[in-house]
Amino acid sequence: MILERVRASFADFPAQRSVAEKMLALGLSVRNGSINSGGVEVKDVSLAQSCGVDRRVVAATVVRIESDAFLRPVFESLQPAGPLFVQNAAALGLTVLELEPPASVASKCGVVAEITALLADHKVAIRQILSQDPELFESPKLFIVLQRKPPVKVLGELSGLSCVKKMSVY
Repeated sequence: MILERVRASFADFPAQRSVAEKMLALGLSVRNGSINSGGVEVKDVSLAQSCGVDRRVVAATVVRIESDAFLRPVFESLQPAGPLFVQNAAALGLTVLELEPPASVASKCGVVAEITALLADHKVAIRQILSQDPELFESPKLFIVLQRKPPVKVLGELSGLSCVKKMSVY
């Protein structure tokens, strides 16, 4: 469990823990003493402002990450997921399905497969998928960006799946 190990590594440093968790969520890596997003350096002060901490807390977080045998390889290999059209789907003429599985199935195999198979059976084209990691998110969601709004029948079938607790369409 990555998040549990990260939290344990920062157990005595809650401000640093919040910085490390934000870095995980954003896919920010640590290499050679600096924070990077897809090869672009992120200034300590920018991340500090985002986390509501002093920039020195960010610097101390980087030092801790680089000196820890577990944390270092985890954070060295992180990458941002890339552009996601969830926030601007409407402007692009796309539709978003936001699905939340029940906690009991969030980390089980086949959730994405069951949902995408149903969409494929109804010839609904998928543009993008982002599945939040159940280890990093308390209530992970699956975001599916679609080429068009699915028919009402498909939405009904989706909401009836055992792997769907909540569903939003926008």
